[in-house]
Amino acid sequence: MRLCEPMKLQALLLCLITGGCTINAPMYDPSADNANLLQDSGAGNVRVEPIRTSSPEEHGRISMRAGSMKSPYGITYADYLTKALEEELKLAGVWSSGSNTIISGELIENDVDISGISEGHAHIKARFRITRSEQTIYDRALRADLGFESSFVGAIAIENGMNAYPRVIQKLIRMLFSDKDFIEAIR
Repeated sequence: MRLCEPMKLQALLLCLITGGCTINAPMYDPSADNANLLQDSGAGNVRVEPIRTSSPEEHGRISMRAGSMKSPYGITYADYLTKALEEELKLAGVWSSGSNTIISGELIENDVDISGISEGHAHIKARFRITRSEQTIYDRALRADLGFESSFVGAIAIENGMNAYPRVIQKLIRMLFSDKDFIEAIR
């Protein structure tokens, strides 16, 4: 059940008052722009192996003032990134569970900072690898940053930070799909 905007704001306000609560990050919604990048590139079929993280404790939750935000997929945000990649590839029509071209990787950095009174920042850094027939043909770390409006009011800052998270993931995936070496590796 989705909460209407006033109810969502009230739930966030209650979270701040009671302190220490955990909320789920928004579900990932793939980007048509990202799918178009792949469709226009002549990409072949690929599959995604789970993105790893060197620190599940560090990448399991994002601090959001009085509470925290967790991934709605699996245990860590590496699971979120895995799901996002799969959804983008499916929307582009290039995902195949039987492909021998495999995208894998590691989540390196992941944060949403809503401590500012008027501006928040989200960033994510991940290393992506592509292997084909067990040979690495692409290996690169990418970082995406996103600024967004924050607020002195905690509930507004939390909601804006939550909404920024899927957008920074989309930006990271757009950077990956725009990389000529990545495209060459999945052809």
